[in-house]
Amino acid sequence: MNIQNDRFKLSRTSLLVSPLLLLLSACSDDDKKTPVVPPIPEVPPAVEVDPDPEPLVTNLVEAANKANKRIGTALSHGVLSNNETDYIDIVKKEFNYVTPENIGKWGSIQNTSSDVWDYDALDSMIDFVEENDIAFKGHALVWHRQAPSFVNGDVTAEDLTILINAHIDATAARYSGQIYAWDVANEVMGDDANYRDSVFFEKLDKNYIADAFTRAHVADPDAKLFYNDYSIDNINAKSDAVFTMVSELINAEVPIHGVGFQMHLDASNAPSTQQMTDNLQRFADLDLDVNISEIDVRLSALPWDQVTKLAIQQQVYHRAVNACMNVDRCDAVTVWGFTDKYSWIDGEFGPDDPLLYTADYQRKPAYFAIADAFMGIEADESGVMPNLIANGNFEIGTDGWTTLGETTTRTTEYQQNGITSLLSSASEDAKATASIDITSLLKANSVYDLKAWVMSANETTLASSVNVILECVAEEANTIVVNSAVASNTEFTQLSSSFSVPNCELVNATLSVEGADVSEDFYLDAVSLRPQALMPNTDGFGDNLLANSDFEIDASGWEGYDTSAVAITTSKVFAGSQSLVGTARTQEYQGPSTNILSLVESGQTYQLFARTAISEGLAQVKATISATCSDGVKYLGTGATEANSTDWSLIAGQVTLPTCAMSDAILYFEGPAVGIDIYVDDVTFHQEKKDLGPNLVTNSDFEINTDGWSVWGGTLASSTNYANTGNSSALHSDRTGTWQGPLFNLQPFAETGKTYEITTYARIKMQMKIC
Repeated sequence: MNIQNDRFKLSRTSLLVSPLLLLLSACSDDDKKTPVVPPIPEVPPAVEVDPDPEPLVTNLVEAANKANKRIGTALSHGVLSNNETDYIDIVKKEFNYVTPENIGKWGSIQNTSSDVWDYDALDSMIDFVEENDIAFKGHALVWHRQAPSFVNGDVTAEDLTILINAHIDATAARYSGQIYAWDVANEVMGDDANYRDSVFFEKLDKNYIADAFTRAHVADPDAKLFYNDYSIDNINAKSDAVFTMVSELINAEVPIHGVGFQMHLDASNAPSTQQMTDNLQRFADLDLDVNISEIDVRLSALPWDQVTKLAIQQQVYHRAVNACMNVDRCDAVTVWGFTDKYSWIDGEFGPDDPLLYTADYQRKPAYFAIADAFMGIEADESGVMPNLIANGNFEIGTDGWTTLGETTTRTTEYQQNGITSLLSSASEDAKATASIDITSLLKANSVYDLKAWVMSANETTLASSVNVILECVAEEANTIVVNSAVASNTEFTQLSSSFSVPNCELVNATLSVEGADVSEDFYLDAVSLRPQALMPNTDGFGDNLLANSDFEIDASGWEGYDTSAVAITTSKVFAGSQSLVGTARTQEYQGPSTNILSLVESGQTYQLFARTAISEGLAQVKATISATCSDGVKYLGTGATEANSTDWSLIAGQVTLPTCAMSDAILYFEGPAVGIDIYVDDVTFHQEKKDLGPNLVTNSDFEINTDGWSVWGGTLASSTNYANTGNSSALHSDRTGTWQGPLFNLQPFAETGKTYEITTYARIKMQMKIC
């Protein structure tokens, strides 16, 4: 137990804070202990209460206003025009800045002819934001994607210049004075940190960029003009290239006013607050505005349960907005959409939940992250376990919390962090309590760290406690007193301790903070519940197959791939006290390895989780399996991540082994330049559990013919040129469209509402065009 007093404005007399109680139903009576409450200290003189507390914040716009920032979203014209009430109501309430998701792009405005502009959709969105006093950013005047069909490789440089100028003149001038800002040039830098090989660069070199900004400024002289790009979230080769480009534009007196950092982040390898801050600040130091222009945070690559994924996603959003708060010239945070019901991520990367609201418009932990950051609350440092209580700071609501079964009360009169705390009031016949259901947050047989800050709201000190009430299947509920203490009424007292959840099936778990007696009130703030360890979510997979995953004893079972070496180290550790380091790497493919031949079966699917770091710099670390079959060695990618020398990154991936009689199978880590050491820790490898019915595809191996299959265009035939198993495969040739491919009609076999797994093996025959 650790009880600390932290600085707080003196505005009341001393108060005895009740112990912090975590109520868990235990599986035995051993945890039923009476807390030891320290003696009540002498009460100091009373201090006057602030007569003018700050008003409560109730939405993201109010939170952003407190921070002197804008909070934006990408608005879907399709959903807006369908008058989806929940969607529209949230836009009006929670955002004061809008970017059109698609209808402002060149191809949407000129989708038929270079002589015809269609502004109907964009006009209607402009009308909507003006009616609701929402600022608007146009997006995007020049972009290599979603350009009109007539902007292609056949156009001459002269004609392309005319087309660009005509588009900017017509579009920017049409909304001159109505639009706060424009994304003028979008994503002109390639992933290789060179100018993107687009039709614009091919025909006009880089000159089109400066020309576009100059043209836009003439058309709309009052609008702020931004450059916008992705993968420039921290200092890297691409952001360096953008920094150089922008500096050149400024030196050439091109009217560029800012840079937008898209921040389409992956929660499994997102940058730290400091990394993002440093990068934003160097652009701001060029006398430019900066903003987070399209943030969303993917979580599907995280190997944890959904509760943990959402808590980590909350950390990433919090860090990004903190970075914006750290830079005075960062003027806005725009989320690319706001509900998981409508996100471009699903179509681009696969199913995910990257935004602030669920598909049914419920606020997610990420929503509270943005509010907390705008209120000046610092995000967790990298490596800190996530807080599973999404709304523990009460800055924007009391979601999930109750007091005496009624709605809780927030106040800005006192706070431990931010501007708000929760006030729990007692009655004549009931003690003050503040409770939250944590059943879905806890895992059996796990240990959690709990912290909360409590302050008496009375003229005397207050004894309080934090309990967890835990109820297991077929057992009576039991209360675990996690912590108790006496706190004054002049400052908040931190109550912190850990507790263990029994190895049982939970029915109910409630965290409850309460006072010791009736008629005694208290303030509560900064509540956190953090697991001491994260366990990979292996639903659908079996136990870890690796005998030595954590390297806490030695490196048994592991060796250096090829001629490299491995050793146990304590210099970089993700969990426990030791990790494994791969050294003496003279080839990029070398690194720590373990033989898995005896653990695996051909044709089966496996899931890998590993934490990794490197000795210097920034580089990709890949997990690979080399599987030796009779026809040679197959190298199978099993996951990859961007690793660095300061933080641990997660590798998570799945792999299906070849259907051959393997004579060897090795799992190894590779990637960084020679001489750079690779660290790994907490490596787990799991086989997929399958309980599948019969194969519904009646002809799946094409060994005789292609009966049962058809094609949309082209020719389908059985071929012996290549085969994954057996001697034949199906070859689709003479394709005339990218959408054409082999077809099998499932209608006679599939049933409505059921889920099916589809597995196939494919390869393509590349045709080289020699010029």
